[in-house]
Amino acid sequence: MTAPKQSKATLAKQLNVSRSSLYYQLKLPGKDLKLKSEIEQVMAAHKRYGHRRIAIELKINKKRARRVMKLFGLKPKRQRKWKAPPKQDDLHQVPTAIPNLIQGMIIDVRNKVWVSDFTYLPYFGKFIYLATIEDVFDRQVIGWEVSLRHNAELTGRALLNALKYRPAPAANIAIKDI
Repeated sequence: MTAPKQSKATLAKQLNVSRSSLYYQLKLPGKDLKLKSEIEQVMAAHKRYGHRRIAIELKINKKRARRVMKLFGLKPKRQRKWKAPPKQDDLHQVPTAIPNLIQGMIIDVRNKVWVSDFTYLPYFGKFIYLATIEDVFDRQVIGWEVSLRHNAELTGRALLNALKYRPAPAANIAIKDI
């Protein structure tokens, strides 16, 4: 069963609105289509312009430009960050090696060769750094130092600590030319 046909005047009375509002057609879709073509022209000339620069170019409100661009899915071309290609010299460059001065050496007495090492230990969300000086002959730690900072002073204090307990090794190793 179909509803009886009513005139627009009676419908307007029932809805408590003026009769002319029933004939109203939105002007915005037409304006938006016109603005879309203007935005596309600006984007053709300036591919990376966003809604702010387009609004400045067209002398309109940036919110309106953004709304129309979003409505029609218009997006500027994104500019990628440029990365310099690596130089050919850097690709094939080998770091200079430090020669091993004790390789092939026979260590038969204490206090002939000392080595140092450092490490870090996690402690309540921070790190504590530990530097040690070790005698290669008996693998005994002869000096150590702990610090909250990892710097040259830490290893220097570890060396001074080792010198308190043992005399310095004799400097009988000749440094070879590299």
